[in-house]
Amino acid sequence: MRTGKRTLRVRLVVLGFFSLTVVFGMIVLGSMVLPVFRTPQQAVADAAPPPATPITYKVEQRALKSSVLMRGTVAAGATVDIKPDDALVAASMVVTGLPSTGSNELQEGAALVEVDGEPLIAFAWPFPAYRDIHDGDTGPDVKGLQNSLNALSLPTGTTGVFDWLTQEGVAELYQSLGYPVPRQDATTAQRSSGGAQSSSSGSNSSDTSTARGTPKVYLPARDVVSVPKSASRLTEVPLHVGQKIAADAILARLDGTQNAAIATTTPDRANKVSAGSQGTLTANGDSFPVKVTAVGAAPTDVSGLGNGIRVDLSFTDPKVIPPVTGVGTTVKVEIITGPDTGAGLVLPVTAIYSATDGSTYVVPAGAAGSRIPVTVKENIDGWVELATGSNLREGDTVVLGMENGP
Repeated sequence: MRTGKRTLRVRLVVLGFFSLTVVFGMIVLGSMVLPVFRTPQQAVADAAPPPATPITYKVEQRALKSSVLMRGTVAAGATVDIKPDDALVAASMVVTGLPSTGSNELQEGAALVEVDGEPLIAFAWPFPAYRDIHDGDTGPDVKGLQNSLNALSLPTGTTGVFDWLTQEGVAELYQSLGYPVPRQDATTAQRSSGGAQSSSSGSNSSDTSTARGTPKVYLPARDVVSVPKSASRLTEVPLHVGQKIAADAILARLDGTQNAAIATTTPDRANKVSAGSQGTLTANGDSFPVKVTAVGAAPTDVSGLGNGIRVDLSFTDPKVIPPVTGVGTTVKVEIITGPDTGAGLVLPVTAIYSATDGSTYVVPAGAAGSRIPVTVKENIDGWVELATGSNLREGDTVVLGMENGP
């Protein structure tokens, strides 16, 4: 009897499990099959695009200005060839030493190369050395020397006379470079390994040196190399040890000018730009003020930019100049072509609608059927500035591009 009840219970459990399995399977099958069987109305509704939402824009408070956008690159400045002065050529000197390979900058007061065991010293003078400078000499070369010594924080006079204090500065300069100090007595010039004699009292050091028989310091013209500025990047020294310095020799090549920018644009845009126009160059998120220096007359191929009207630009702040752009990299250039209108409420022109009576208005976002009358003061390059008196404020949101308005 117990065995029969147990068997009946098992059959009921199995039957219940089977029933649940069948019901679950029908539910899964229905979820897969039923979506296929949709009415035509349902199919059309499912295929319809979502309802259109208006494009909006927030009113800005800024100056509206006319400008031309271009693509550009930053190029290295032109190199400057440093050639020997007449005094160096006349001396028929031979290169005996070159700067270290790790040196890539030429500073005023540094030895560019060595000839006949003497240094060729860089001085940022606006003219070449035209004579040896001796005790008591005066002139623009003496003033240039004193300015250079002062910039190097070396002793120097300020009177325009090659006096004992200026001679002491020259002596310290040669000693700092590791070379003998040039000295000359009354009859002959010679090199001395000793330093300059300085005054121990208020008296003139030249008189003391004469009393002791010590030749006075002088500056040979052949030791002076004129460079365009006090610091330049040294790109090349095309000399070799043993080379005789000739008139056509190039002592060094320097990046003598600052980096510049080149841009290209279309002929119609180029017509809006002229030499002297101001603008901004943007590179790596940083902005640099620029000025147009030249505008081409006809399209030409520009390396890295393709074909277009070439526009040359210079950086107006020499202390803030971007590095040369890499190969395949361009920067954005914006040149202002019209007067600054001053700060006002600015919107895209597509935010302005016209009524049948000729008046204009904007549509505030989220206010169906509403209109806010406005008057356009300026219309420049797809942007408008509103005249004062509208009920708009900076940050208000308006609707753009609604066909025929609301």
